[in-house]
Amino acid sequence: MQFLRQVPNILTAARLPAVVLITVWTHWAGVWASAALALFIVAALTDVFDGWIARKLDAVSDFGRLMDALVDKIFILGLLVGMAATDCLPVTRWDDAGRVIAADPDAALLASFGVMLILAREFLITGLRLVAAASGQVLEAEGLGKIKTFLQIIAIGHLIGLRAYETHWKLSAAWHQRWELIITGLFWLAVLLTVVSGASYLIRHRRHLPGLSS
Repeated sequence: MQFLRQVPNILTAARLPAVVLITVWTHWAGVWASAALALFIVAALTDVFDGWIARKLDAVSDFGRLMDALVDKIFILGLLVGMAATDCLPVTRWDDAGRVIAADPDAALLASFGVMLILAREFLITGLRLVAAASGQVLEAEGLGKIKTFLQIIAIGHLIGLRAYETHWKLSAAWHQRWELIITGLFWLAVLLTVVSGASYLIRHRRHLPGLSS
């Protein structure tokens, strides 16, 4: 029974090595990108089931909630950085016939800036949670933050899916372009919600910030 109570934490921790495998396999492309997509879906589902299992086994704890939130950040941020480092962000340039010309350096720089905004927000909020945890309080995710996380996961999943379909399933150029436009929209919507939810979270819990405890 004691082992069963650790299952949620094991599922949570399993998402960490998945980050490396998904990033490498996506970069290798072809059948590996399809494997990366499958592993990403499984890893994302563990984020749903670890909490459900913890509630079913009455194994919910402050440690579990804190670690689940921290691993979620590592999972998402690690994949975003990996996508940027391996040129898997939607930054290609197209001609009038829908053919790929080359990577757009301006779009790549802008996408990297978006990733930096997400990184800054997540590290800041995680730091705030650690400060609160030091005083014996656990700050859980709020509604807008959960929507933001959902959009980030959907955007990353689409990025991996696009890589799999263009290099393994041979997606047509026209559909590639349409799909990339959708991914770009999802990505920047996620960035916007990341910034807005971060600002809202800081304002709501400003009592934990030095000099803003009143």
